Amino acid sequence: MVNDTLGALASNIPLAALTLGSLGGVAASFSGLAAYRSATAWKEGRSALAACSEPPSRCEGCRRRLGVLELVPVLGWLAFRGRCPTCGYEVPARYPLAEAGATAAGVALSFAAGGDGHLFASLAFLLVIGVAVSWIDAVTHVIPGELTWALLFVGLLASPFDPDPLSRAAAAATCCAAMWAALAVTGWLKGLDTRAGGDVA
Repeated sequence: MVNDTLGALASNIPLAALTLGSLGGVAASFSGLAAYRSATAWKEGRSALAACSEPPSRCEGCRRRLGVLELVPVLGWLAFRGRCPTCGYEVPARYPLAEAGATAAGVALSFAAGGDGHLFASLAFLLVIGVAVSWIDAVTHVIPGELTWALLFVGLLASPFDPDPLSRAAAAATCCAAMWAALAVTGWLKGLDTRAGGDVA
């Protein structure tokens, strides 16, 4: 039943584009918050997950809690002309630009799915994780291990590119070994810990 529902969604291109486009915009919006809060939390020795879950989104100028319209990707920024209606704080343009880019990527992926429900779901997952990884890495220069593990296990369990679980596992093991070797050699040559935080020096 789930496969049928996903297939019907993926086959309806306008609805698929709306779904993945909206998902991309929301993912970028939340990832922007997650990236900056994670950076602060790590410096203070706090949990990034806890820092992202509370408090609710607020204006960086006056600390007022944002309204529903202000949280809508791109449109919220445009509606208030990029400023807080209370204190006039100028919201950086990087937020709506990232949201617009992720929305466009989502729309493009809806066409790439080609009506395949399994591929559609996989691309949706990759879109969310990819946007989150990009934002967090750009701000903190660290890729959280939780996101890397999520990619690994979802790929092992639900990859649309290879139906054989043993082939998936072998490919994952090969890629992990190759990546570990590349990082180990790079670290040895540079005298650096190239695997700290899941990022590459």
